[in-house]
Amino acid sequence: MTVLENLLSDIFEELADAEHPDVAPTDVPREPLPGYTGRLGAPRPAFYYPDAYTVDIAPGDQPGYFAPPKAARFDGGAFFAAGGHVYALTRAPGGDWQAAAVSGGLGAPQLGRTQADAIRAVWDLTESHFDVNAPFVEFRDARGLYGLPEKRAVVTCQGHTISLKRRHKVGHSPWVVPCGKCGGTGTLEHYRHVKGGVCFGCDGDGISMSYTLEDAVALVRTEARKERTDANKRALAAERERRRWLRFTQAHGQVARWIDFASSRGHQKAAKWRAAVLKGRELTADQVQAARDALGLERDEAEVAAYAEVERRAAVKRSRPAGVKGERVSVSGVVTVLRSYETGPHYRRRVGWRVVVQAPDGLSVIAFTTPAKVKGLAEGDAVTVVGTVKDPENRVIATGELQTVLRLESLSTAV
Repeated sequence: MTVLENLLSDIFEELADAEHPDVAPTDVPREPLPGYTGRLGAPRPAFYYPDAYTVDIAPGDQPGYFAPPKAARFDGGAFFAAGGHVYALTRAPGGDWQAAAVSGGLGAPQLGRTQADAIRAVWDLTESHFDVNAPFVEFRDARGLYGLPEKRAVVTCQGHTISLKRRHKVGHSPWVVPCGKCGGTGTLEHYRHVKGGVCFGCDGDGISMSYTLEDAVALVRTEARKERTDANKRALAAERERRRWLRFTQAHGQVARWIDFASSRGHQKAAKWRAAVLKGRELTADQVQAARDALGLERDEAEVAAYAEVERRAAVKRSRPAGVKGERVSVSGVVTVLRSYETGPHYRRRVGWRVVVQAPDGLSVIAFTTPAKVKGLAEGDAVTVVGTVKDPENRVIATGELQTVLRLESLSTAV
């Protein structure tokens, strides 16, 4: 669809709206539909504009729309969910059944002669039997493509919303959801070189879905009802998984804690084992042994790392400067690092050598010299270096030990 066709279509919409003003102006006061009083938990009425586009929206079904659930049995007990919280059914001292909250929910247990009676008591107190609130329809005047005025409607029901635009398109219902790819224009300017920029998401219509207002209201309300039911299902599933993992932890202790920790760090096998346990499957003896082996390996690595850290801290404490800045010193020790490097501009590169000498008393020095002075020298050789202290506070980045920088004067191999 070209830009001209879109423009003409929008103009025709305005003409049609002028001839048939079926959408309420925003300056007309809203009045509630008759029916419910809007008490806590009961469906509240939708609003409409009098003498305008009215929608036959039922204010809500009769109380008792959601029937109490049946008890779900797992982990040797009976459970159900209401309002997104889980309750456990147990025998009360007098022989009746009581429903006590496991996670959140009502503070006091609710009694009933049967399990169904206890469930119904919680269901009524949490007002879970009431239907969701009736959807609220709000009409708005806005500006659309090219600044032309357009009618919009927002249908809301307990957090679920659908935004609609009034469009007159042949083969479509009067209220549409604009295409999310092109924004409702039907074209993509940056793809003009591909079939004229026609949006493939909507085939140039600019429409993702179209509804009558009644259908949009019904859709949003259905989603809100489904969400209430799904919240209870998710709560029960989470409680079931929690109990399964608790039972596995009681049986295997450290192995379970390692699987939980390793899976959170991206360990693929641990994540696979944890998922199997949460689904109610038992790990084989080989899988449990593999987890124990991995736990022991990590424990050994942790001990080695801890010992290395102790040694590092001790080395930092032992380290000391060779002298003050500018002082001429002589240090005897073993060459621990002997590395070459390149320096100078790119058109005149030259090679230098870095020498690190470690003395037995924790003294460490580093010097930079020429290839001639280190000829025939190797790591592990005993040497004596003489030089002037350049930087007594220099530290090794990896360990934090003091390593004095010397301006080397002479380097001789110890006899």
